[in-house]
Amino acid sequence: MTYYDDFMKLAVGRRSCRNFLPDKVPEDKVKKVIEAGRWVPSAHNWQTTLTIRILDRNLKNILIEQTKKMMGCNFDPFYGAPEILMVIGNDKSMDLSLLNGALVMENMMLAAHALELGSCWINTAQYNSDFVKLVMKEIYKKGELSYDEWIDISTNCIGIGYLALGVPSKEFFETTEHPLPRKKNTVFCI
Repeated sequence: MTYYDDFMKLAVGRRSCRNFLPDKVPEDKVKKVIEAGRWVPSAHNWQTTLTIRILDRNLKNILIEQTKKMMGCNFDPFYGAPEILMVIGNDKSMDLSLLNGALVMENMMLAAHALELGSCWINTAQYNSDFVKLVMKEIYKKGELSYDEWIDISTNCIGIGYLALGVPSKEFFETTEHPLPRKKNTVFCI
C-alpha cells in the first residue's frame, strides 16, 4: 500500500494561513497537531525539542507585543490565531536544535492541514531568548520540571519557531492561490 498520492496532496495543498477565525480549536485537534510534532526524526535520536502550548493570556500578550517590536509591525503577528505553539530546542549544538525543530514545525503544519486547520510558522523565536526564558521559568514555577531539568533546558535552549494555529477564515480560501508555482532549476543531477 502506498500513501504517496495522499502525502503529495497534503504537501502541495498546505499554505500558511494569515487569516484565522476567533473560534476555539477543538482540543482533540490541537493534541493531534502536537503529537505529530513528536514523531519526527532527530539527530542521534536525541529528541531534544520541546513543544509548549501558550495558554496564559498574559504570556500571549507579552509574546505578541515583543514580536511586533521585533518585526517592526503594528498588527497582530499571529494573525488572531486562537492557539500559539512554541517549539524550542534543548541541546548544546544549536545547529542540531534548529534542524530538529524545523522538522517538528513541518510535521505540525502538515498535521494541521490534514485536520482542516490553518497554521503559520512565525520565525522569530530564535531571536527572542527573553521570552523563551520567561516561559521556561513559568513551567518551572508550575512544578512541571525538576530543578536539574530546568537548569539544563534553560542553559541549553533556543527558540525554533511559533506556530499560529486555528480555523482558517473564509477569506483565507478566497485569497490564497493553490498551488503556488515552484521555482525552476532547483533540482539537479550530476
